Amino acid sequence: MAIDFKLFEKIPGINIMLLPDPPFYTIAAVSNDVIPAFQVKREDMIGKGYFEVFSPLAESVTAPGGLNLAGSFEFVIEHNASHTIPVQRITVLAQGEGFKEKYWKATNVPILGDKGDVELIILSVVDITAQVTSVPALHLTKDLEKAYDLFLNAPVIIGILKGEDYIIALANNGLLEVWGKTSDVIGQPLLKAMPELEAQGFIGLLDQVCITGDPFYANEYPITLNRFGKDEVRYFNFVYKPIYENGTDQKASGIISVGHDVSDQVTARRTLQESEGKYRNLFESMDQGFCVVEMIYDLNNKPVDYRFLEVNSVFENQTGLKDVAGKTIREIIPDIESHWFEIYGKVALTGEAVRFVEESKVMNRWFDVYAFRNSGGDRQKVAILFTDITANWKAEQLIRESEDRFRKLADDSPIFVFIIDPGLDASVSYWNKTWMEYTGQTQEEAMGRSWDGVIHPEDLPLVLEYYERAFQSGREYFIPAVRVKRYNAEHRWHAFKGNPRYLPNGEFNGYVGVGFDIHEQKLNEDVIRRSEAELKIKVAERTEELERTVDELRRSNQNLEEFAYAASHDLKEPMRKIQIFSGLIRDHLQDKMTPEDKHYFDRISSATQRMNILIDDLLMYSNICRGAVMKEPVNLNEKIQLVLEDLELQVEDKQATINVEHLPTINGHRRQLQQLFQNLLGNALKYSAPGISPNVDITYSIVNKNDGQFPIKTSSDGLLYHLLAIKDNGVGFDPADAERIFTVFTRLHGNSLYKGSGVGLAIARKVVENHGGYIWAESEPGKGATFKILFPVE
Repeated sequence: MAIDFKLFEKIPGINIMLLPDPPFYTIAAVSNDVIPAFQVKREDMIGKGYFEVFSPLAESVTAPGGLNLAGSFEFVIEHNASHTIPVQRITVLAQGEGFKEKYWKATNVPILGDKGDVELIILSVVDITAQVTSVPALHLTKDLEKAYDLFLNAPVIIGILKGEDYIIALANNGLLEVWGKTSDVIGQPLLKAMPELEAQGFIGLLDQVCITGDPFYANEYPITLNRFGKDEVRYFNFVYKPIYENGTDQKASGIISVGHDVSDQVTARRTLQESEGKYRNLFESMDQGFCVVEMIYDLNNKPVDYRFLEVNSVFENQTGLKDVAGKTIREIIPDIESHWFEIYGKVALTGEAVRFVEESKVMNRWFDVYAFRNSGGDRQKVAILFTDITANWKAEQLIRESEDRFRKLADDSPIFVFIIDPGLDASVSYWNKTWMEYTGQTQEEAMGRSWDGVIHPEDLPLVLEYYERAFQSGREYFIPAVRVKRYNAEHRWHAFKGNPRYLPNGEFNGYVGVGFDIHEQKLNEDVIRRSEAELKIKVAERTEELERTVDELRRSNQNLEEFAYAASHDLKEPMRKIQIFSGLIRDHLQDKMTPEDKHYFDRISSATQRMNILIDDLLMYSNICRGAVMKEPVNLNEKIQLVLEDLELQVEDKQATINVEHLPTINGHRRQLQQLFQNLLGNALKYSAPGISPNVDITYSIVNKNDGQFPIKTSSDGLLYHLLAIKDNGVGFDPADAERIFTVFTRLHGNSLYKGSGVGLAIARKVVENHGGYIWAESEPGKGATFKILFPVE
């Protein structure tokens, strides 16, 4: 149990705190009023037995005063209850007057521990000498004279009530002061003078005493009094005893009340208990271990041990020690390290708090400790707040060991290994031995930004560009080729790669990287680069020629036909040779190419494939433009079915849904009509929205061109037209591009998103025009597209 002795010392009145250790009853604390009352210093009382301190005043334990007190102490310990001695006669030493007889009202109150046993006794004393010694001088009435012996031994508060209405016959000054009344109440009925007592049941108590003749005893009894116009709860120890006119009366004629106002003691004790409760709650709510120890010194004032006075519930989990209160550390762990005594002893003697991390090898634990001297400046008591950090310490040790292994492996590696601290300046905090041996630098010389004197000046901006871009995003970086100077001033080509490092809490902590020699590979790149340059020149020449031809195509269909014819004969063969020879070069240099070289060849192959597709589409467009339409009945339902069979894999891959209404049979060119639907349905599948399964609806109706709701631009003079609408739920396009999309080479999306030559819709329009019809598109971005076709009804 934690007791704030400083608070106890401030409690008003004569109060002494004792340990329940008969026959000594060791004094643990005394209130400030005890010192002038007995003319004894506090240091001469604390830690000594009660009867040892006051034996010169009471002569011996068997003296009347000592015997009564000892019996009261024993009663409190045995019954776990308070005990009051109404009048205690003792002899004390008065300043300048020698020994003098005194009269006390003494109350002993137990302080119980968690297990219900008495841990402390609080002796509270009230000096009633003046009241007791002044009684013989009073001119008492006949009734008071009969109660003289009782009155002589009464406490400070005295009252006498007479008759059935309990007339106030006597109230001493102490009682009047407690009531908050004057002597005017003498002669009044009790309830008239103090009506607030009726609801509290006091008349019933008085009646019970008068009728039964049995006294009523109360201890710390709460009474609500209206003092000076304000209700106030006060606490009393009192007794009601009956008064008889003569020995033959069966019923008492009055009541004598003797008592003592113990409100201050009750309030102080409750404050003490609340303070202790708050302290205990805080003490037990800590998630760290906490204890208070008392240092033990040898004759040379050297700390040699310490005793545990208090520990919280976390203490056992943090230390593994059980039931330590009252024991010394050497009793629990005989071979405990001496440095613990030295640290805590210094804190106790100097009062300087200390924070440290220390290991106890005996306990096989590491602790993070904060030790400070206990409040009040006690040079023996030290409070200790600590945390078992063994797991963290072991983890840190593993990290250190891991770092040691890393450095050893790095030093044995044939490539450069480095660590960059977090920062835009790319300051290096570690290079392995391979770097030092290559550059001739020492470890100290290699630290920080000294590497920028080793990188070739022409390559330094490239290194900084790669690093700064990666640092800003916290990503890895790869520098494909820079020149690094050797100790002999020779430069060799190296590649560098850095990966970001992170702390356990996820915080970015710089980079760990490697550098490796690519000098031979870099020299071999010249051969590959020359072949690549020649190939690029040829491709550029053909591309330039193709672009000129495309321009002419856009100006004239006749030029387009000529270009398509030239393309079929002049471009197909060169493109085939480009594919063959680039493949041969790739195979020949396969083992010598870097990933970047392979990337270039992949781009050449992809570009060649796209060019072949473009040439094929242009040839088809040219044929459609040049060829006459050989018309015959064509069932459009059969054409749609053939197209769906060709697109079966795409439909399954995209989980598309194609809904087709019954379509008509028209006069037309079978192959061209099939190509029309092939391009339009392929378009709908290609430009589907990401993450959404394509849905295509093909509807049919017959319309009259005079309805005015269709942009009919055909070569036919008829009035009726077949209207076919192909509607999808794809990405759509801006309405402003609705006409432009039918132009050759027009693409609204990048080739990286949607592959194609930009000729398909131009072919579709040409097929429709060859059949005397008209095609147009309606769309909005993100809302799909609808392609509508008009064929004349023949």
